[in-house]
Amino acid sequence: MSKANGSFMDFDFGRFGDVEKVFGTFKLPVVDNGALVEAQRKNVEALTEANKLVVEGWQAIAQRQSEIVREAAVDFTSALRDMTAEGPSVEARLAKQTDRVKHGFEQAVANAKELTELGVKSQGEAANRLSHRFIESLDEVKSAFEKQAKAR
Repeated sequence: MSKANGSFMDFDFGRFGDVEKVFGTFKLPVVDNGALVEAQRKNVEALTEANKLVVEGWQAIAQRQSEIVREAAVDFTSALRDMTAEGPSVEARLAKQTDRVKHGFEQAVANAKELTELGVKSQGEAANRLSHRFIESLDEVKSAFEKQAKAR
C-alpha cells in the first residue's frame, strides 16, 4: 500500500504477485569474476590511453598557439619598422601594408585550420581507441556466453 508521502519504502510490491517467484524463473548466467575484473582493467586502460591522447593533443595545440603568437609579434614589429621608416612614398608604403594585411589574413586562416586539424586529430585518435575497446569488450562478452553454453 502506498502512503501519501510517496516514499519508495512504503510502496506495496505485493500487488504485482510473488516477485521472487516471477524473477526466480529467469536463469542468469554465472559470471566469471576474473574475466569481469580483467575487462574492467582493460576499460580503464583504454580510457586512460584516450585521456592521454587528448591531453597530448591539447598540449600540441597550446605549443603551436605559442609559436603563432611569437611569429605574429615578429611580423608586427617588422610592420611597425616599415611603417615608420623613411623611404618610399606614402602610396608605396600603403601598398606594402596592404600586402602585409593580406598575408596576415591568409596566415591567420591557415593557422586556424592547422589548430583545428590538430584538435580533430587528437580527438579522433582518442575516439578510435575507445571505439576499439568497446568492440573488443563486445567480443569478450560474446566469447564468455559461448564458453558458458559449451560448459552446459
